[in-house]
Amino acid sequence: MASGDALIKYAATGMSKDKKLEIGPVAFNAEQMFTSILLALQDAKPFTAYFLQGHYEPSLTDSGQSGYLKFASILQGNYIDVSR
Repeated sequence: MASGDALIKYAATGMSKDKKLEIGPVAFNAEQMFTSILLALQDAKPFTAYFLQGHYEPSLTDSGQSGYLKFASILQGNYIDVSR
């Protein structure tokens, strides 16, 4: 289950008069999170995403620019099982 902090995405929104960076909400992610939880509850068996490996595809464990670690973690955060 995601924490409440994950419901809102924060980013820099500008500069204040005293030249300080202002951080504020820029996106509300609750609807996306709520939908993924409903899909997880709908079926006891989660969706599964399969990936080919061994033919020079990017790795699911590589956090570099060509790796898919972030993509795999987004899938898992949306209750989608990641298999190789």
